[in-house]
Amino acid sequence: MNLCLIYGGTSSEAEASRKSGRSVAASLERLGHRVVFLEYDDSGCEHLKALKLDGVFVSVQGKRHGDGTLQAVLELLGLPYSGTRAPSTAVINDKILCKRLWGTDAIPTPAYFELSRAGWTRGGAEGFLAAMRAARLDFPLMAKPTSQGGAIGISYLDGADSLASGLAGAFAYDDPILIERFVPGKSVTVPVVADGSHLATLPLVEVYSNDAGDYTCMGDWHLRLPELSARTEEAMRALAVRAFESVRGRAYGRVDFMVAHDTEEPFVIEVNAVPCFTENLSYYPFSCAHSPDFPVDRVIDLIVRDMFA
Repeated sequence: MNLCLIYGGTSSEAEASRKSGRSVAASLERLGHRVVFLEYDDSGCEHLKALKLDGVFVSVQGKRHGDGTLQAVLELLGLPYSGTRAPSTAVINDKILCKRLWGTDAIPTPAYFELSRAGWTRGGAEGFLAAMRAARLDFPLMAKPTSQGGAIGISYLDGADSLASGLAGAFAYDDPILIERFVPGKSVTVPVVADGSHLATLPLVEVYSNDAGDYTCMGDWHLRLPELSARTEEAMRALAVRAFESVRGRAYGRVDFMVAHDTEEPFVIEVNAVPCFTENLSYYPFSCAHSPDFPVDRVIDLIVRDMFA
């Protein structure tokens, strides 16, 4: 098939998108597809009209990129594309909307409240503390932009003295922002992929910040298979499927958790609709490397097949 791989752009996640796109393209070529590369920009989609394409593999991430914006344009052009459809991708990229859906569906996620810039300006620390008490929360907390991926714009709030600087980091990207209970524990992700009508879960991956154990380096962070009880892992796999289906994810994705140190209770943190495939640097290929049933090329093949399902 003739496929266009769209990557890059101008978002805060553009470079990660380029690296991931090159890895995806290598897999697509191994599978026998012809790949045309396209750097995403304001006029990039105009070039698609001149290309004779069977479909588009979306590898862009971030605000006004892989948040449903590009997907909506591709739908208007009538081009099949990879992954979750445009409306659901927009929901997935709004952490507050996701948490509302998960609350309705009884999916465990840390307690939270939303905070607007106007509310912070008007109420200051006193108003923040009142909102915190109303949500039955206490320090420490996490301040997060609603639309950014990874750790972009996230701040750890350990008390009233940390509010001004911590909230400014999140407000630099979004308004309103998410204020969420901090869960001390393990950061674990569950990759998912649609295998026909079945949503399969791949090996779980833990990201951690010390040098112990067998890991793949990711800057100052590392990846490894988590040490969890069989019961907890089974529960997380089931929750990952429920959380992904709750926001109407499609084809493939990643569901991120915090697993409490003291109880091993898992809490869903977010869903990623366009996870990275950068070799040796990303959760998904690390998981695939530990999965005899779902090596990277098979996952990419399943994603392509889903475009035309």
